[in-house]
Amino acid sequence: NDMKALVLHGVGDLRYEEAWEKPQPVEGWALIKIHYCGICGSDLPRTMVTGGYQHPLTCGHEFMGVVEEPALKSTRFSGGERVTVFPLIPCMMCEGCESGYFFHCNGYNFLGSRCDGAFAEYCLAPEDNLFVLPDNIDGRIGAMIEPISVALHMVRQSEFKRGESALVLGAGCIGIIVAVWLSMLGASTVMLAGRSR
Repeated sequence: NDMKALVLHGVGDLRYEEAWEKPQPVEGWALIKIHYCGICGSDLPRTMVTGGYQHPLTCGHEFMGVVEEPALKSTRFSGGERVTVFPLIPCMMCEGCESGYFFHCNGYNFLGSRCDGAFAEYCLAPEDNLFVLPDNIDGRIGAMIEPISVALHMVRQSEFKRGESALVLGAGCIGIIVAVWLSMLGASTVMLAGRSR
C-alpha cells in the first residue's frame, strides 16, 4: 500500500519517491489525503542546511486535504470531511500545555519537522488538530490557514487600533499577509518595507 512522496533523506538529499509506504490510521490520528500543501520558509533551511530531527522525513505543515480514514475509534469524523491542520502537537502534560500556551510546550511534536508531514499524497494528523473547512473556502486558501493565523496573531500582539497607520517590516509571505490583515482591520495607511537581494 504505497504512495508518492517527497522525502528528505538528509541535508540536501530530497528525493521524489514513487512507492513510499502509505501511513495507516491509529488511535487519535486520522489519515488525510493531501490536496494542497504550502512551502514554508522553514522548509528551505530544513531541507538544505539543518536537516530534520530524523531521516527519512516528509516535510510540509501548511496543508489541507480530506479525511480519507478517520482515526481508530473516532467519534469526530466519518470520512470525506475537508480539513486544515494546526501542525503543532502539544504533549498536554507540561506546564506550558496546562496553562494553555501550547507554543511553550516542552515536549511538543510537529508535523513536517519532528514527524512526517504533507509533502506526500497522504499524511497522518491528530484529529484534535484538524479543523473542518466550510465548503465555500477554496482548498488553496485552506492550505494557508496556518500562516494566515500566524499573521493575525502578530497583528493582535501589536495592539494595533482601527484608524492607525502601520509599517510592516518584511515583505515575505507572512509580512504580506500581515499587511492584508491590517488593511482589512481598518488601518488608515499600510506601508510594507522589504529588502532587495
